[in-house]
Amino acid sequence: MLEVPRGCPFNQLRDMYGEQERHKTFEYPSRWVCEYCGKAFSSEYFLDLHFDNRHKEGVSQEKDRTCLADYCDIFRCDIISGARKLGYWDKALCKPSDWSPIYDRCEVRG
Repeated sequence: MLEVPRGCPFNQLRDMYGEQERHKTFEYPSRWVCEYCGKAFSSEYFLDLHFDNRHKEGVSQEKDRTCLADYCDIFRCDIISGARKLGYWDKALCKPSDWSPIYDRCEVRG
């Protein structure tokens, strides 16, 4: 497994919402559970609202924190979320070589 340097914005320790994400349990499509307090919700959306209202301590306040949503163009959130279907060119253009500049940037910061 590849070790991600601490200086890389994709390091799990820098994810500002990582702690909250680790406190989510998906039991089945209409049941998400908060591992902080045990309360259950009908969707992940409502669990996220609960975190915003009741468990703000789960959001990292570290100076070097990263919001992964800032990298949606790299993670292709529009496709992952289902907002857009994966087409031929999306598959054909996603090559390992596309990631080299990103990895190099992380190495420099690490």
